[in-house]
Amino acid sequence: MVHNKKWYVKTIKKAAYLTALVIALSCIASFPVSADEEAGNTSGGKAVVNELISDIGFSSVLYDAENGLPTSDANTVLSTSDGFMWIGGYSGLIRYDGTTFERQDHSGGITSVNALYEDSKGRLWVGTNDNGVVCLYKGESRHFSYEEGLDEASVSSLAEDSSGNILIGTKEGIYYIKDDMTVGALGDAQITDAYITELKSDISGRVCGVTNSGALFRITGLRVTEYYNGSDLDLSGVCAILPSPHNKDEIWLGTDQGVVCEASFADNFSNIKKNSMYYKPSSQALPMLASEPVQELYYCEGRVFVLMGSRIFLADGYGGFRQLENVPLDGGIEIMTEIGLGGQSLVCIKKTGRNEDRRKQVL
Repeated sequence: MVHNKKWYVKTIKKAAYLTALVIALSCIASFPVSADEEAGNTSGGKAVVNELISDIGFSSVLYDAENGLPTSDANTVLSTSDGFMWIGGYSGLIRYDGTTFERQDHSGGITSVNALYEDSKGRLWVGTNDNGVVCLYKGESRHFSYEEGLDEASVSSLAEDSSGNILIGTKEGIYYIKDDMTVGALGDAQITDAYITELKSDISGRVCGVTNSGALFRITGLRVTEYYNGSDLDLSGVCAILPSPHNKDEIWLGTDQGVVCEASFADNFSNIKKNSMYYKPSSQALPMLASEPVQELYYCEGRVFVLMGSRIFLADGYGGFRQLENVPLDGGIEIMTEIGLGGQSLVCIKKTGRNEDRRKQVL
């Protein structure tokens, strides 16, 4: 059953070899708040996140070739407002309606897919590894490549600003597509040749971004207005970002050493709160410091989720983070999105190495 609801979505690709699909953590996504919950009698998904109900956890579902998943790789996953889930990988683009996986036609320019983004008009933007960008809308497609002015064919991330411009992060700088579908390039010298690994819009429509060298920047009106490298922030390289859903200047940062920071553009990052992640190995009684790079920061149900290695951490509501336990993963987690397919879930993509078992997994 397909649910016609718009979910908060994120996408990014960070690894070359990924299993095709997904980990869905049931009962953790957006659930309506009832009068009982407001009164403190919390139940359902919100209680699971808050650990108020100890005997309700998450369930898992494995999606592979046996139940219709027609791919062995995935770079990105996105749920759109029309109720579909889209899976992009080296073999192209797949649409899932809750029952059937359908591979999309390659003839419109959709080849190896790195990034997916739904804009405010309901258009689906597909960023490819080697063939530019394709826009899908109401059964029609439009391809943007070097002929239209998109000189870099490898797209890593997509976002939309307050004017409706689609910003395109590539291996060599940032391009944009305006509302009239003309293509331009951001000419700022600090990012002209930079490998852009992530772009995300804040609540005011400015676009925050990260480069593969760990630099952080913000774009306002198609101009880079703030730029910070790791030494400016007194951090190791920034590799994941999450603009606050409540404050236009506040932002969460994930570093390549596993530290999650709360900071603000407003005070020029002079007051950064650093949070370390701790996990409890099955073979040891004492918690250990997690020092792997943060793969993704995601916001759901009032909490920040941190994807790191094979672990998921979430904000505990008391200024710290706790590990989400018993997640059946044996590889790194790369991507998270929120979706409703027969009940709302959180969906993740799991990474494997080149020579590992490359099963498609959905939980």
